[in-house]
Amino acid sequence: MSQFYAQTQGILYWRRSDQCEIKVEQDDRLRTLSINGQRQSQLDLQAPCRPVYPYVQHILQSLQQFDCQRILQLGLGAGEINRAVLDQLPCAALTTLEKDAVIISLYQQYFQMPELMKRDNILHLSEFNSLPTWGSFDAVIIDIYPWPACFAAFIETWLKLLVPSGILLINLAEPTAQQAVKEWCQQYFTEIAITTNAGYLNHLFCCSQALLYRD
Repeated sequence: MSQFYAQTQGILYWRRSDQCEIKVEQDDRLRTLSINGQRQSQLDLQAPCRPVYPYVQHILQSLQQFDCQRILQLGLGAGEINRAVLDQLPCAALTTLEKDAVIISLYQQYFQMPELMKRDNILHLSEFNSLPTWGSFDAVIIDIYPWPACFAAFIETWLKLLVPSGILLINLAEPTAQQAVKEWCQQYFTEIAITTNAGYLNHLFCCSQALLYRD
């Protein structure tokens, strides 16, 4: 079932099914998207394009450091990365793939900035494993929830779209998978920087200097 509120009264949107509960909540400072009680991303009502989560700022720094112009992102959430990248990297082209049409609709209704819409290219894919046949990218960002159990095959699918000089950015909030993801990254990249922030479970992997891709 679902329920909508026409005015800002704490909960702007709520939907619960047997598999998933989605909420859009707001206080006097932040608007937040939560899935199954887990906050996915947030919007600062006073500065909508300002990164709230530290890892988003680290992603921006990595994209700037490697001069990434063509960026592919897997996972939309409330679009905190979208707003920050499109605002602070005005020459970048960002394509976001999201498998849940409801998430896209919520983003467009509650989190998207009208002035950035022309550059905010969002595509709906029912399955992330459906590899696009177009283009290549300077950066691939993987920011999905929940983390897939068979992550190696999943990432390798999208690695094919990364140019040899590009970077792979993985935001990983699943502690039990962190060692396995690190070992996987070491098979494909010679440079791996892992960033953590006090008070947060997630690890941000920034991988560069790709080795030869495996078939």
